[in-house]
Amino acid sequence: MNLLTVLILLFLGLLLLAAEIILPGGVAGAIGAMLFITGTIGAFSISISFGLWVVFAGLVLGGATVMLLIHCMQHTRLGKHTVLQQNAGDWHGYEEENKHLEGESGVAHGPLHPGGTAIIDDQRFHVVTQGEMIEAGSPVRVVQVQGNRIIVEQIEENFKGE
Repeated sequence: MNLLTVLILLFLGLLLLAAEIILPGGVAGAIGAMLFITGTIGAFSISISFGLWVVFAGLVLGGATVMLLIHCMQHTRLGKHTVLQQNAGDWHGYEEENKHLEGESGVAHGPLHPGGTAIIDDQRFHVVTQGEMIEAGSPVRVVQVQGNRIIVEQIEENFKGE
């Protein structure tokens, strides 16, 4: 393989790899990678030192290209559609919509061993206990809400007049 063929293979490989950013689907990138690898093998057939320089240049240029794309992509029209534009600093990973349940009472829909389902305010919730086992139908009270975790305890029933 002569030098001109190797350089053409390397150039076309890099061109198709760059085109993969605009033309997603994988075909252009796969063909580009195969051409680049073939060009690199051809560079080693010319001389080992030339092959090593091609590998080194490919790594350096590839890394610089990735860093440039990460830095500049968010300012392009395509990048604004693919990169999150909002700050996620106040994101908790859960909704605090169940916080109002603290102190509410309900009934264990099934056995809580220590997790299960309870009906609170006519809605079913997945709840956990603090380690104790609670039988189905037992009255429970929400002790604490930690994110998506609703912690309940059994309410002791007090019967008067017996």
